[in-house]
Amino acid sequence: MTTAPDHVRLPDLRLDLGCGGSKKAGCIGLDSVAAPGVDHVIDLTHERWPFADESVEYAFSSHFFEHIPEPNHVFMELGRVARNGARFEFWTPYTFTEEGFFYGHVAHFSERLWLEFCFYHRDAFVPLLGGRWLLHAVTYIVPDPTVQSIRQQGFSLNFAIRHFKDVAIEFGVEIEFRRELELPAVLPQRYYAPNREAPRSLLAAEPQPMAPSSTSDLQAMVRQLETTIEQKNSHIRQLEQLIGRLEAGRVMRLLRWAGQRRSRS
Repeated sequence: MTTAPDHVRLPDLRLDLGCGGSKKAGCIGLDSVAAPGVDHVIDLTHERWPFADESVEYAFSSHFFEHIPEPNHVFMELGRVARNGARFEFWTPYTFTEEGFFYGHVAHFSERLWLEFCFYHRDAFVPLLGGRWLLHAVTYIVPDPTVQSIRQQGFSLNFAIRHFKDVAIEFGVEIEFRRELELPAVLPQRYYAPNREAPRSLLAAEPQPMAPSSTSDLQAMVRQLETTIEQKNSHIRQLEQLIGRLEAGRVMRLLRWAGQRRSRS
């Protein structure tokens, strides 16, 4: 174990953030507390990480993010050290499980948080994330007895994960880091498994929200909408003119009819 030097230049690094004494094989262990497997003792939430820009190909964390009140610095450093195409794999307790509220947990996570970064409001988070985060997969860990019980009660697992408590005990996200900002947004595949090592099964598909667009795409959509509105307004004006002509014709017919009656009398 070594205390982090000011700067270490190594290519294609693999990191385990907040590894504690359970570092992932093949990774460099980073933690604020010295322990077996911790290669650099560092406060990941405040200090500059001891790696060169664009030198990391993979970053992993397991039950780390729920222990830090504000991960902004972590996200910014990930954006700095990650090379284009780097992969992130983050595991946390699922927010709708009792484990998510254990003593010492100061943040709570569901898939919605990652969708905010990667899908719904991705343009707003580019300065924080340092590029595009593409969320490719979400995996929920659901014990087999829980799956069986849910199905025996006639519920779908998809519904139960979203609306019931203590179904998914933890979940993981798989994210690709890209520096090209014009990449389209992607929706993740959603899986479940009884544990991390077990084969995953695909959850039933759900209706998908409309993908957000880049600023230029949004501007084009606004222009198209303005054109559509103007076309509708033009049609309304033409209709009003037609109604006006019809009304004028009706008035003229009434006047002629009245004149004819007067002439007969």
